Amino acid sequence: MFLNKARTPVLCLGLALAMLAAYANHFQNKFHFDDSHTIVENGYVRDLHNVPKFFTDATKFSANPAGQVYRPVVSTSLAVDYRLGRGYSPVFFHRSTFLW
Repeated sequence: MFLNKARTPVLCLGLALAMLAAYANHFQNKFHFDDSHTIVENGYVRDLHNVPKFFTDATKFSANPAGQVYRPVVSTSLAVDYRLGRGYSPVFFHRSTFLW
C-alpha cells in the first residue's frame, strides 16, 4: 500500500519533467501563426482598461476581422501577460501559456 502512495508523486514529477523537456525549446520562440493578429497587431491587449470590453465585444480579440471570435478569457490573459512582461516579450507569453 505504501508503495502505491509513494509511486504517484514520483510519476507526476516524472511526467512534469518530461513535459518541460519536450517544450523547453518552445520558450525562446518568437510569436507565430495567429499571434500576429491576436497579440502583436491587437492594440487592445496593451491596456488592462480594455478587459471589460473583451467580455462584451468579440471584435477586440483580433486585428483580423476573420479571426474576431468571442474569447474574453484569452484576451484578458494576453493583456495581463503584456502588462507583466512590460510589452511584447514572447518568452513571458509562452511561459504564461505553458503554466496555464
